[in-house]
Amino acid sequence: MDETSILQSVCSCIGGQQNVSRVLSSGNKRYLMVKDASAVDLTAVRQVEGVQAAELSRGRLTLELPGNDKEEKMDHKQVAQGIIENVGGKENIASFTHCATRLRLKLRDNAKANKDAVCKVKGVINVVEKGGQFQVVIGNEVAQVFDVVQEITGISGQAEDIVEKDDLKVKGKFIDTLIDLVTNIFTPILPALIGAGMIRALLMLCTQFGILQSSSGTYIMINEIYNAVFNFLPVYMAYCAAKRFKCNPMIAAAVALALLPAGALAAGAAAKATAPVAAASTTCIWGRSSLPCGRTGVCRPTPARTFPCRST
Repeated sequence: MDETSILQSVCSCIGGQQNVSRVLSSGNKRYLMVKDASAVDLTAVRQVEGVQAAELSRGRLTLELPGNDKEEKMDHKQVAQGIIENVGGKENIASFTHCATRLRLKLRDNAKANKDAVCKVKGVINVVEKGGQFQVVIGNEVAQVFDVVQEITGISGQAEDIVEKDDLKVKGKFIDTLIDLVTNIFTPILPALIGAGMIRALLMLCTQFGILQSSSGTYIMINEIYNAVFNFLPVYMAYCAAKRFKCNPMIAAAVALALLPAGALAAGAAAKATAPVAAASTTCIWGRSSLPCGRTGVCRPTPARTFPCRST
């Protein structure tokens, strides 16, 4: 049975061809990326004529098909050396990690990488440039290549991408860097913001339908949960920004708290009540207007004030 017939028989056991997003090849192995893993009947796949072995992991179906028993095994050292040489040498590698099938490199200068030459390295399936990473698709032997790259470069690969101080100097698109910065700062805070917003919405419904009075103790207690999130939002942002910039989180939090003294918040609330148009309520210090002290005005300066603390 030829390979096409085998794959057609396999597709009938995994929800049809529409359930396969792409197919990768490496030696006598085929990697089918499935959209819905629950539709895969692994037992039926293993019984298909011509399939020597089949495994399903993380939405990837690995098939071992009949091949040449004398086929050479992948030379991990040769693959690693070929990749390093064609991405500008180990000096051009800022950091790297790997996933199930890809070696993910973060290069100091992407212009020095020769994508076509890397694709021609024996053992490399494909190369994808995405999200500021130079991703080399190798297959299920990526972990072995990853280990050799560590030995050759002397760089310890990370289990997850962590931006070090020198990574801020890596050349890349400004918009990608900006999006990455905003995402790293705001993503950890989102659950708290969503929860606080839901609490606020619930309180509004309760008061609208007369279930709670705004002067009741229950209302005030629950409303303080909402206030705790938004009144101290600069502190949460400072902590996340400190983790992103690799500086001391406690110093960053102290800098953020300097924007939120009780007097400044009270002054901001009073200014908002007396002058609704100036809701941001800028505070005058030594005769000059400073940055807003209200919850809407602290989001912008907090990351900027945290960045200088990175050397601590």
